[in-house]
Amino acid sequence: TERGMRMRRLRDALDRLAVALMALGGLALVALMFLVSLDVAGKYLLAAPIPGTLEVVSSYLMVSLVYLPIGFVQLRRQHLMVELFTMGVPPRAKAGLDVLVGALAAVYVGLLSWLVFNQALDATAIREFRDVTDWLLPVWPARWLLPLAFGLMFLVTLAQTLIDLAYAVTGRGEPTFREIETAALTEVE
Repeated sequence: TERGMRMRRLRDALDRLAVALMALGGLALVALMFLVSLDVAGKYLLAAPIPGTLEVVSSYLMVSLVYLPIGFVQLRRQHLMVELFTMGVPPRAKAGLDVLVGALAAVYVGLLSWLVFNQALDATAIREFRDVTDWLLPVWPARWLLPLAFGLMFLVTLAQTLIDLAYAVTGRGEPTFREIETAALTEVE
């Protein structure tokens, strides 16, 4: 159906964006390892550490490493989940419970996205920076990493909730937890 094709295109777009942000988080990890290694080597071998390492790591690299992959984790449903009370629940009822949890999560992450978006706007308006020993490090661009990461998580959570709602109501299609189980089984084989 047309609606199903639109939903598939949306999910593919979210998947591509989640993978791209995950890759950027991985690049941040590599950059962090190199920068800190060079800083330590410079400090102990040449008595000349790299100025601004702490500021770059804390403002850009750690934020990228920790938050950019969060949409990918949500897309794959790899956040911690306790299924103690839902193990024997029929799939449609389980999808209904996932709708409730997804709706609450979407509200929370949506609010969080809005709050960090406003902080990023404020930081951009004043061109926020950090004073490093010999120069000024602009940190306002790093403030946009959180709205990007949480915005993607919000969209993924909302899409999953709508898919699960459709399955819970009609019984047609695949609930998002079933897609993840199927993908995990395929990867093992």
